[in-house]
Amino acid sequence: MGAIASICASRESSGAKPRESETLKIGGILRPGEVGRVCELFAGIGGWRLALDAAAADAAGAPKLRIEAFDSGPHCSEVYLRNFGERCCRRNIEQLSPKDLDGFDLWLMSPPCQPFSTTREAKQRDLGDKRCDALSHLCKVLPLLKQPPRWIALENVKGFSGSDACCKWRAALREAGFRDREMILDLQSFGTPNHRTRYYLLAERETEHLRSAPKPRLAQQGEVQEGTSCSLWSGDAPTSISTFLEEMDEHEKTQLLVPLEVLSKPFAPGLSYVRAKDVRSFCFTGHYGKVMHKSSGSLLHLSSEAIDRARLPQAFGEVRLFSPKEILNFLGFPASFSLPGDMPLKHRYKVVGNSIAVTVAKELLKLLLYGQGAESLCAREQRRMRTESLVEW
Repeated sequence: MGAIASICASRESSGAKPRESETLKIGGILRPGEVGRVCELFAGIGGWRLALDAAAADAAGAPKLRIEAFDSGPHCSEVYLRNFGERCCRRNIEQLSPKDLDGFDLWLMSPPCQPFSTTREAKQRDLGDKRCDALSHLCKVLPLLKQPPRWIALENVKGFSGSDACCKWRAALREAGFRDREMILDLQSFGTPNHRTRYYLLAERETEHLRSAPKPRLAQQGEVQEGTSCSLWSGDAPTSISTFLEEMDEHEKTQLLVPLEVLSKPFAPGLSYVRAKDVRSFCFTGHYGKVMHKSSGSLLHLSSEAIDRARLPQAFGEVRLFSPKEILNFLGFPASFSLPGDMPLKHRYKVVGNSIAVTVAKELLKLLLYGQGAESLCAREQRRMRTESLVEW
């Protein structure tokens, strides 16, 4: 597929005529009071569920939702139970039969990203990675369903775009009568001072909303997208990092301080250091705190002055990691969301770093389920394309 230059464009797949859902009565929205069944696959700590709740709260007459979550990770399941009062089903996705997956109205999914990650130690084995087996299984099952979902939303790293796994998934969607739309969106474009660029795919068996959304022309690789049918949009006003920081005592701060040994390393000047007043930071990954590299996430410099990269050891005591709770704040999780205090810090970083940006997912679900916000999403994507080289993708 090459570089994703057609991000805001609708990618409608030809194939079988979409089948009518037996549980949905009106175009685009479940009736108020009607019970909608939601299947949350690769649920993690419940980011998609929170986004769905937020999207429904913004929609008048939102339906009741019955959510069934699947995730085999013990730490994610612990966090999920703590915040939703319900356990994730710990079965492997590969073990789910067509009967298990039939009859849902909506699938929400974030398949493992490691096979497509472009970080330092990633092998990018695509379908050759066993962590792709679950998605491959869903590709086989989806066309076999008697009552397939009406909507599907998928999130992954941008390296998923154009991969063999992506092509296989979209082929399965076509076979099952879906039409889809791909987007690559950056959390920074939503007013959050953190770059988190992710691939999203929305699919619908009845495509009124996706078909009516603005469709800008397709840019070529290396070309900045101009002159589209979307309204002009200057972007949400940037918010400073200070807005997302948590109050903590000295003991908590001490636990998060970057060791003098790290600040003395030859690679230390190449790390990302940000201040509370700054409006940008690097994406936080599941390796944050374990792998010291700017691609794993920024470090917080507690001084208001710019850090002297030539004398980093002198900054010891003034540079710390962002806490897991602060990373959740960046991702748009509600203040009430919490992590087990007795869970090791490395596990908390992993479950948080592997989660989704609720802020972005909410807007995507408003488009997919309620037909709201198409022009805003399209304009946000144009903004990202103007500030990021397509060649680097």
